[in-house]
Amino acid sequence: TNVANWWDNGNKHISFSRGGSGFIAFNDDTGDLKQTLQTGLLGVTYCDIISGDMFQTRLLKGTYCDIISGDIFHNGLSEGTYCDIISRDMFNTGLSKGTYYDIISGDMFQTRLSEGTYCDIISGDMFQTRLSEGTYCDIISCDMFQTGMSEGTYCDIISRDMFNTGLSKGTYCDIISGDMFQTRLSE
Repeated sequence: TNVANWWDNGNKHISFSRGGSGFIAFNDDTGDLKQTLQTGLLGVTYCDIISGDMFQTRLLKGTYCDIISGDIFHNGLSEGTYCDIISRDMFNTGLSKGTYYDIISGDMFQTRLSEGTYCDIISGDMFQTRLSEGTYCDIISCDMFQTGMSEGTYCDIISRDMFNTGLSKGTYCDIISGDMFQTRLSE
């Protein structure tokens, strides 16, 4: 993809776009950049990715822009649910059925997606596994696989080892640390 929308200040600031992504670079400059930049991206409001402040994309309800990659994606979350693009945590208030646990950050979030639809917590993209109960998604590689194990059996998504937590329904295993915890969320 060709470079477009090139701009520089004649010194140490540059910006440009390529495909669906916009880029800006500073090189050892102590001055502030006060410039309107052309990115070629959709006309939306973006997030200050340094401070991690939240943003409103003004895209269709439930549609967000990953301002790191420039990709637009529909996360299936309701209006008023936001994505922290630094940690990529999804969150909402008053969580209920269809509430999932972000096993990286420990945050709870509401996908409002149908049963069998899961969230790739690495990229933030939502996808439909269309697989039966007991089938899980490897959230690192996005590969789908069938554990063939009963409810309450989980897969370590790092090593792909299978294990039974022996914990009751609604109790989950932190697959990073191996600690067990109760989410206290409804099914």
